[in-house]
Amino acid sequence: MQREKTVVSGSVEDDQLAPWRARLTGAVPKHRIRSAGPAPVSPETVARYLALPDIACAVADALDELRIGSPVTGGLSAVRGGSRVCGAAVTLRYERVDPAAAKRVSPVLGDRDLYGLAPAGAVAVIDAADQNDHAVVGEISMAWAATAGLAGIVVDGAVRDVDALTSEDALPVWSRARSPRNARGRLDAVELNGPIRLGGGSVRPGDLVVADGNGVAVVPAEHITDVLQRCERAHRTEARIHTAIAESADLADLVRRSRSVTETA
Repeated sequence: MQREKTVVSGSVEDDQLAPWRARLTGAVPKHRIRSAGPAPVSPETVARYLALPDIACAVADALDELRIGSPVTGGLSAVRGGSRVCGAAVTLRYERVDPAAAKRVSPVLGDRDLYGLAPAGAVAVIDAADQNDHAVVGEISMAWAATAGLAGIVVDGAVRDVDALTSEDALPVWSRARSPRNARGRLDAVELNGPIRLGGGSVRPGDLVVADGNGVAVVPAEHITDVLQRCERAHRTEARIHTAIAESADLADLVRRSRSVTETA
């Protein structure tokens, strides 16, 4: 089912775009750029998130406990096994193009200009308009993102060139599907760095994106510190539970020890 088309509610000012202009190809018209690059997340914060095992699970649990509604999905999988990423989101929203109107509307792909608007360590998040038949990221796009200093790419849609995307030095990429067909002329980049949909929820530029083999989770920018603290506290509790398991003589002993762990959590 095709989504209803939406409009861009505002575009970036010239002075905000000026520092980024040399990094842009100009493929995406200025009126489709909602905002310039968001502020990066501090390296210390990123390092603390990445120190968490099963980072997407840890964040998903913290979001639940804090009752923060934010995208969490296992439907997006890492193209290369063992990939992990954490960084501020930069966003790209596509809409489908009616084949009969493709020549009239001159659809463009927006990945390279998105990367040009990304601060170092950012994660590109791409909304491919609920379609999985046409790839919006491939080998060249991934290499362009790496050169731009991104930490990874998350695609709610399809990717291609899997041999390149699974190479040892490839930038981490997550996707919902794979397809050999590209999206040129079939999808149109309608907005850069505006709110997008991911796994049924909303992602804004500057939100924190974490992803690993479990899937993808998004932390709203205003909750990055609270979620991190909750994750670290849960990790310490889990470490005490692992110790109790290792030191227990039998199940009854483990139950007794676990009560002590939960009481001090």
